[in-house]
Amino acid sequence: MPLSGRALIRTAMLVAICACGSDATGIFRATRTLSISTSPRQIPPPTTADFIAAFDLAYSAGARGALVTSTWKDLEPTAGALDVSSFVDQIDYAHSRMPVTFVGIQLINTVAKEVPADLADSALDGAAMRTRFHALIDALATALPGKITYLSIGNEVDGYLESTGQWTPYRAFYEDALDYAHVKMPGVRVGVTGGYDGVVGSLHTQMAALNTRSDVIMLTYYPIGTDFQVGAPTIARSAFPAILAAAGGKPVLLQELGYPASPLLGSSDAKQAAFFADAINQWSKIDGAQMPFVNLFLLHDFTTEECDLLGQYYGIPNNAQFEAFLCTLGLRLADGTPRPAWQAVVNAASAAGLPTQ
Repeated sequence: MPLSGRALIRTAMLVAICACGSDATGIFRATRTLSISTSPRQIPPPTTADFIAAFDLAYSAGARGALVTSTWKDLEPTAGALDVSSFVDQIDYAHSRMPVTFVGIQLINTVAKEVPADLADSALDGAAMRTRFHALIDALATALPGKITYLSIGNEVDGYLESTGQWTPYRAFYEDALDYAHVKMPGVRVGVTGGYDGVVGSLHTQMAALNTRSDVIMLTYYPIGTDFQVGAPTIARSAFPAILAAAGGKPVLLQELGYPASPLLGSSDAKQAAFFADAINQWSKIDGAQMPFVNLFLLHDFTTEECDLLGQYYGIPNNAQFEAFLCTLGLRLADGTPRPAWQAVVNAASAAGLPTQ
C-alpha cells in the first residue's frame, strides 16, 4: 500500500548511485531472495552516506533483492517524451548492490490511474495506451539488459479496477504488455500486483482471471483489518498457505510485507518483532520455488509530514489510525534507532539460512 512513498526510495537510490560503496562482488543467487525497502534514516535530513547506509543495512541483514518502482506518469512527464534516466540509474545502482531486481511500473497505483496526462481519459485497452507503453518497455529493455529479474505492471490494481469496473479492459492491456515484455525482455518474469484481498479474498476470481497468463503472482500483504487494527503476530502461519493456494501453483512474490507497531492499532514493538520473526520462519519452510521473493516494508519510518501526504494521496486525510499505520511500518525509527523488529529480522534471516555478509 504505501508505495506512494516511492519518491523517497527513488531519491535514495539516485543519490547513492553517485557515491562509491557498491558491492557487486560475490553475487548471490538462490531460489529464495529477501528484500527490504531501503528507506534511509530521515531525522535529521539524510545525507548521501545515509542513503548508502540503508543499502548496507539491508545487505547485512541478508537481503539480496531490491524493489524499485515508478509511476508511468513520472517516466513520461511530457506526452510522447520518455524520461527514464533517473529510473535507470536507480535500477542500475540497486542491481549493483542486490542481484535480484524487482521493478514495478505503477500505471495503476492502488487508488489512482498514474499515466501520462494526455492518456488520463483514454481507455485502458486503447491503441494509444498500448503503443506508448510498448515504447516505455523498449526504453527500459535497451537501457537495462539483463538487470531486471521481475517486472510488475500495475500496483495493487484490484481496488481501483473493482471501483471503476475496468477489469476487462485492463486485462486486455496487461496481456498485451506482458506479451511485449516477453519479447523485449527475455527471461524477465512478468506479473501484476494485487492486494491480499484481491489475490486471496473477495476479489480472488477477478484477480485470478487477470493473472491467467502471468508468470508469477505478485501481491502486498499487511495483516490489518477494520480501522487498521493488526492481526495476530502468528497470522503468517495461515496467510502464507492461503496465498499459495490462491496462486494456483504459480510462484508467489510478496512485493510488500509489513506490520505496523503503533499501540493505536492494537500493536506494539514486541508484536511487530514477533510477526517478522515468525513470518520469515514460515517462509523458510516453503519451497523457494513457490515463494522466491519477499520484500519487507519498510527499513526506516516515514516522517509525520510524509505520512500526512500519503494520507491525502489515498483519500484518507487526517485519519489517526491510517497515519499510525503508515508512520510505524519501519524496522527502525525515522531517526535511525532500531526497533526490536530489526534484530528479529536479522536473527530470523540468519536462522533461515540467508546470507549475512
